[in-house]
Amino acid sequence: NRLFNYGGDLYDDNYKQQFNNEAGIKALNDFKELFQYASPAARQYGWSDASSEFLQGRSAMAEMATTVAQMAQDPNQSTIAGKVGFTAIPANDDNTSDIKRFYLPYGFVMIKHSDNQEAAFQWMEFATSQEMMEKAAPVGNIPARTSALTGSLASEY
Repeated sequence: NRLFNYGGDLYDDNYKQQFNNEAGIKALNDFKELFQYASPAARQYGWSDASSEFLQGRSAMAEMATTVAQMAQDPNQSTIAGKVGFTAIPANDDNTSDIKRFYLPYGFVMIKHSDNQEAAFQWMEFATSQEMMEKAAPVGNIPARTSALTGSLASEY
């Protein structure tokens, strides 16, 4: 997220990496500075570890997916419910009009040599259908279909 907000990108149009530049270095330096204030174990955290630490009130802040925001407000999942705020990830002063968001919905894959590709594909169609996306959004899942972000879902979430 920081890389994009500093005007960088992972790849160019020809899929050549674009991280070794001013934006990439600035994003890495930001993280280096933040780790001076974090638990030494944070360098090894995956998403589950980082979100758990945050939701249990053991870390003061976390850069997380929006799904964590909903969990943070739920007292059944979080000790910080009602005591937490959210903001956009920092961007360059000259880039604030073009702040980007990194949208990562979950997805499904099927291996090439699956024994029952037709049934697997039918399940993926069902699981990612408009109906299922609309049912999944209220419990914290990010819809993988933009068509599910209409009507009451768009205004509520």
